[in-house]
Amino acid sequence: MKKKSLILIISAFSVLIIIVIVLISQGRNQDIIERDLITSLSIYPGGSINPRYVFSVNEDQTLQVQFRRSNIFGRRIDENKEVSLTDEEFQLIMELLEKVSLDYHSNEGRLRSLGGWEVRLLYNGAVYEANYSHNHSDVFQELVAEIVELSPIEINIHSLS
Repeated sequence: MKKKSLILIISAFSVLIIIVIVLISQGRNQDIIERDLITSLSIYPGGSINPRYVFSVNEDQTLQVQFRRSNIFGRRIDENKEVSLTDEEFQLIMELLEKVSLDYHSNEGRLRSLGGWEVRLLYNGAVYEANYSHNHSDVFQELVAEIVELSPIEINIHSLS
């Protein structure tokens, strides 16, 4: 009888812990859900699928930047910063996004480089990818350069990936 009571108490406690964890995680994601994302741009080492820099342009005219790296012990370290864009900066990004969506020629099936840096842009449900320094689209390169220039975090793509 005591064994069944103990199992019942442990089970109830486990369910309670799971409910608390779910509620806490929903609260943390609330800010992300409430923001209206226009575009996301990732820059990552070639041959990798893990972005090093992630840029988000939001409808409230903010640019959020996340820098991801690992320390010597393998622990992931994230640095997050945000900057408000001027009307002119925001309008330029929007114009460049529209031009990229009209001008970009898919390089689907291209070989991914094993060196250098890759760029992935998500906009209007489409994915645009290119090599950072060997880009085939002037408009795409101009957009990436503009977003990198506005970044509140220093972007260093010249270090080892």
